[in-house]
Amino acid sequence: MNILKKVPTTQDSDGKICYGNGILTNIVMLSVEEVDGVMIAPSSKPIDYFFDKDGVVVDIDIKINYTCNVSETAYNVQESVRHNVEAMTEYKISTVNVFVKDIYFDDSALKKDAR
Repeated sequence: MNILKKVPTTQDSDGKICYGNGILTNIVMLSVEEVDGVMIAPSSKPIDYFFDKDGVVVDIDIKINYTCNVSETAYNVQESVRHNVEAMTEYKISTVNVFVKDIYFDDSALKKDAR
């Protein structure tokens, strides 16, 4: 199922832009990868979204590195998702809900610095 949105073109005629089903999911995944110390949590549906009257509501399950500040990192994820979705599509983000499901311990970066 594709989502249709009517967008005016430069010649004052009506046109349509069609976004595929997975476009928002892919944009959200890229946005989460931009934030240091975060990865998508493995769950049945880690990224979910729906449309309401104010815009798109996005729910994301993430894992955070144990060295990161949880609230600051979650805020960075929210802003990254908001910016990228609004820049890459014509959608307006209403809410980005970030659910921290787990932390992970990855000392490989710390071990490289110690050498």
